Parts: sequence; C-alpha cells; structure tokens
Amino acid sequence: MGESINVMFFRRWILIILGLSPLLLGCSTNLRERQLRIREAELARRQEVFAPHALEYQSLLLVRDSLLKRKRPGDRPHWPETIEGIWEANIICSSSNDRKWIVGDRLSQTWQFFSNSTGIFVAVFDNQRCLRVLNGDFAGSTIHLAYAFDSFSHPDVALSVSLHHESTRSMPGELIFFFPENGKAIFSIKLHRGDAFLNL
Repeated sequence: MGESINVMFFRRWILIILGLSPLLLGCSTNLRERQLRIREAELARRQEVFAPHALEYQSLLLVRDSLLKRKRPGDRPHWPETIEGIWEANIICSSSNDRKWIVGDRLSQTWQFFSNSTGIFVAVFDNQRCLRVLNGDFAGSTIHLAYAFDSFSHPDVALSVSLHHESTRSMPGELIFFFPENGKAIFSIKLHRGDAFLNL
C-alpha cells in the first residue's frame, strides 16, 4: 500500500514536471531572447561610438601609406636626365635700382642640378666655391628656383629664377634679386651644358 502511494506520488510529480516543462522552457527562451536583444543593443551602441574612431584610423592609414610611398627610392623627386648635371651660366644685369649692381654687370658661374630624397636643387659655384643652393620646381618646360641657402647674401635678400628648358644644350631665363626697401636687380641668364663635374 505504501509503495503504491509512493509510485502514484512519483508519477504525479513526473506528470506535473512534464506539464510544466513547456512553460519553464518558454520562460527560459523568453529570458534568453531578452538577454540577446540587450546584447545586440549594446553592440549597436558600441559600434556607433566607435564609428568616428574607425574613420579617423582609416584616414591615418592613408596618410601613412602616402608617406611610405614618398620614401620609396623609385618615387623620390628628381630632375629629368636632360636637365640634371652641370651647366655653365652667363648672367648679365639688365635692370637695377640697388647700388650693388649696375646695368651691364656680368657673372660667369657653374650651376649643378641635382636631387636627393628631400627634393630637387641647384648648387651655384663660382671658381669651384659653392655660393648658394637653390630649391627647384619643374613643371612642363619651366623651371623655378628660389633660395635654400646662401653663404654671402643678407638674410633679407631673396632670389628668384625662372628658366625655360628649350633644348638639351641651353636654357635661357631671368634671375631677380630682391633687396630690403624695395631694391631689385634683374638679370638675364643663359645656361649652356658644361663638361666639368663638381662634387658637392
């Protein structure tokens, strides 16, 4: 008798558990879905917060790639072969309002067009002595030069050179010195190919 009561009691509990299991599973599923929605919402919020940083990171990568590309030896700036090297310069003053120069003054110099990893330059020599180094810029057939370093001129003096690359043997142009208090001296210049080689 006692055993049958235990068996019946056990069966009832099994039936109750089996009957309640869908409800328990349903509650567990609802809880999991709710937790999943909370996690998805948190992930979306984090992505929204991180998005500007991702854009900034991408732009930094572009800058890095650009700088690395510039540092590659094959991509460094250089003069065309028809320009790079030694040129003899004949320079004549054509106009001046500065007492250092008068119309007709002449200069004979040697100019060496060279390049390195930082840019393109021209070294100006007088009797094997380097007077100045000019920064270069080349577009089409026009060359523009300006001061990089000058061992003689006053810091307030500026220099500008425009040359026309007409042929492989000659380049005419204009050289202008700008002095303090609106002083200016203009020179016509003609470069022709030199045969010497100078070591910088």
